Amino acid sequence: IFELQARGITPVIAHPERNHGFQKEPDRLYDFVASGCLTQITASSYLGVFGSEVEDFTQRIIDAGLGFVFASDAHNLKGRNFRMQKAFAKLEQHNGAEMVTWMQDNAKKIINGDDLEPSEYHHIKEKKKFWLFR
Repeated sequence: IFELQARGITPVIAHPERNHGFQKEPDRLYDFVASGCLTQITASSYLGVFGSEVEDFTQRIIDAGLGFVFASDAHNLKGRNFRMQKAFAKLEQHNGAEMVTWMQDNAKKIINGDDLEPSEYHHIKEKKKFWLFR
């Protein structure tokens, strides 16, 4: 990553929500963003296609300000469909229209080679645990 940044390239970490290392140690993702990396969240992950654990972690990444853009991850129409519209609708419901606009603007800036600044970001909150006693 240092070598890429030394060449003026901003690394974009693809689907960190599905990375077991980040799932086990979420502070590692924070450290990458703090060092200047961006992240690309898979829309299908956000919608629960890869299970509820990944869906929950994706929301926590977004809530921490560590998710910058959505990716379709649509390799083909049979297996991985294009779910961007549904992901943006869910994002608006959970995080507001400003977040949708911010993520869409980030995608345009990346495509155009423009710099983008992260919004406020912080460490990912631990997953809430519920205990049932009998």
